Amino acid sequence: MPHRPHVVCALAVLLAASSALVPAAHGKAAPREIVIAHEYLAEAGEHLAGNVDALVARIEEVAGFPKGTFRGRGFSKPNEALAYIRKNKVPFAILPAHQYVEARKALKLEVLGRAVGLDREILQFTAVTRRPKPFGDLPSASNLKVATTEASDPMWLAVLTEGDVDPRRRAFQMLEVGTSKEALEALLAKKVDLAILHPRLWPEIKHRADAGGDLEWVVTSPKLPPSAFVAVGTYVRAAEKKKLAAAVDKICKTTGAPACGRMDILYVEAGRGETYQDLIDGYEARRF
Repeated sequence: MPHRPHVVCALAVLLAASSALVPAAHGKAAPREIVIAHEYLAEAGEHLAGNVDALVARIEEVAGFPKGTFRGRGFSKPNEALAYIRKNKVPFAILPAHQYVEARKALKLEVLGRAVGLDREILQFTAVTRRPKPFGDLPSASNLKVATTEASDPMWLAVLTEGDVDPRRRAFQMLEVGTSKEALEALLAKKVDLAILHPRLWPEIKHRADAGGDLEWVVTSPKLPPSAFVAVGTYVRAAEKKKLAAAVDKICKTTGAPACGRMDILYVEAGRGETYQDLIDGYEARRF
């Protein structure tokens, strides 16, 4: 038989490729992800990754997934969480209500439950200014500087302020900050004219808006729902969604309470997707 070097080389390449594939075929699949987003995660500092890992381990346990099926990622800026979900095809997330509403159609988000945090079931944000007040009537003001943790979604700002702050209709200079405490600091340093504060901070400083205080109340948001535990329909697998949906209300019960507490969650209850309908309607009413 004549010598055919090109045939020998081709066989060698095929054998090498086949052997390289064997470990991957029997190796462990890369973990899927669960994203959790909340402004107050910033307070966890260096402990955030460990806190997220503990909650994800608990989710695996109650839903019957093998250990290491998922890995977690925490974000103190929820709008960064949405970008990460899209880029990395994340199947599950716990998101503030406005991020759920913003992305629900594009990512086919499905509510599996409500994740109620330390700020309880009903949230109301408060917009404050300093004394003396640096502007007149907010509904007619423009070119004001506004500090908030989520400045990228003008409809969210319109909802929070009953339409008084809507960058689509009037000029506002927006300063996006990491936390509501930073928004307040910017206000007192005269870097902005209005600060929008998370409902957990407001009770701590409410007395400063009394007569003689250094703050003045401007507007309070409508009543808003807590974070949503969602399956990302664009990326989730039917089998994993079914398993997690059946277990979602067990996550924070009994031995799961410490892991939830580390992530600022009091409890998770299954279903209750109708909770978000008023906010959805509010968005739709303001959409061009």
